[in-house]
Amino acid sequence: MRNKLGIFDKSVTEKETDKALIMSWLSLLQKEELDFSISFRELSKELESQVSEPISQTKEFQQFKLQWRERLQKQSIPGSSVQERMNLVNPVYIPRNHQVERVIQAGLLGDFSLFHEMNKVLQNPFTP
Repeated sequence: MRNKLGIFDKSVTEKETDKALIMSWLSLLQKEELDFSISFRELSKELESQVSEPISQTKEFQQFKLQWRERLQKQSIPGSSVQERMNLVNPVYIPRNHQVERVIQAGLLGDFSLFHEMNKVLQNPFTP
């Protein structure tokens, strides 16, 4: 979970702080009904100087983001590198049940084009 949040130095001194940060993030996702997988990818965009569309405008998210950025600054990894590394563990493409069902239904009718398209995309789920 640390990697998904961009925390790559697993220092023992930050273990409890990291746990609290993770729990805060999970609570925020649940409270605001945000998509689990997509939100991690969107969070990495918060490291850019110009965020086109923030994940959330709530005070709770702003507080989390401040704590998260403070934690990331304790690492010896530059921000852009953190974003790149986060994107290596948080996929862009996620095969959702309704999409898989659509592929199956098309296949049952003899159309395998959706299967081949999904298969191609999922070979590199971390690459936009």
